[in-house]
Amino acid sequence: MILSRITHAIILSCIICACLLPSCSKDNSKKDEPLTIEDRIQEGLWAHFPVVNGAGTNLTDVTREKRKLLLYGNASFGPDRHGGNNGSLLLNGEDAYGIIPDGRFFGYKNFSISFYVYPEATSGLFIGKQNYETAFGATFNVGFDEVFNGDQLRFAITNNQEGICAAEAAGSTTVSTPGEVYLNKWVHVTVVNEGTTMRLYLDGKLAETNNHGKTISLCGNSEFVIGSWWQGDPKFFQGRFDDIRIYSRPLPPEEIEFIAKNG
Repeated sequence: MILSRITHAIILSCIICACLLPSCSKDNSKKDEPLTIEDRIQEGLWAHFPVVNGAGTNLTDVTREKRKLLLYGNASFGPDRHGGNNGSLLLNGEDAYGIIPDGRFFGYKNFSISFYVYPEATSGLFIGKQNYETAFGATFNVGFDEVFNGDQLRFAITNNQEGICAAEAAGSTTVSTPGEVYLNKWVHVTVVNEGTTMRLYLDGKLAETNNHGKTISLCGNSEFVIGSWWQGDPKFFQGRFDDIRIYSRPLPPEEIEFIAKNG
C-alpha cells in the first residue's frame, strides 16, 4: 500500500512537471528575446521632458526620478512640431530660461543629450552644464557662438576641465554643423560625449566628430541650464524646445536616428 502511494505520487509529480515545462520554456524564450529599439532608448534615460500640455512655472520629467525643469523670466509654452497647443517650451530671447537643479548630481562623463529645437535667431545657448550664478563648472554647452562659429550650431567642451569646478571656462574644443542652421523650422539635435570623443548629430545624421582629449569634470556646483549661459552674460536663446532627453550613456547612431524620426 505504501509503495503504491509513493508510485502514485511520483506519477502525479511527473504529470505536473510535464504540464509546467512548456510554459517555463516559453517564459525563458521571452527573456532571451533581444530588446526592441523602443526599449533600448529607455536605458540610461536620466531625464526626459516631452513637454505635453505645458503649463505653470516648471516641467516634470517622465522618468521615475521626476526631476524638475524650473522656468524663469517670461518662459511660456507654444505650438509643438505637430501643431499642438502648449506642446513646446517657448523662450523669448530676453529673460526666459530654465534650470534643472538635479544636474548637480549628474555623475556621468559619458553622456548624450537630444532635443528638438526651433531657433528664431542665430544667437544664444540651447543647453549647458554650469553654475548660473558664477559661470563656474562650465564643462560643456550646445548652441550658437556668433563670434567663433557664426550661424553654425556647435557643441563645445571646455578645455580647462581640470579645476573647472572652481573657475570659469577658458577656451573649448568644438564640433559644428557644416553650414548655417535654418531659422524658423524644427531640427533635431543630439550631442554625445564618449571618452575623449565628441559628436554632433543633426536630424539623426552625424554632422561632425572630434577628439577633445580631456576628462570631463563632474562638478557638484553646476546645473543643467536651458536657453541661457549665466546671469553675468546671459546669451538668451529665442525659440522653442521639445522632447528634451538627457542620457547617462553615449547613444549609438541607430538609436539617435530613431529618436530623431520618432521622438
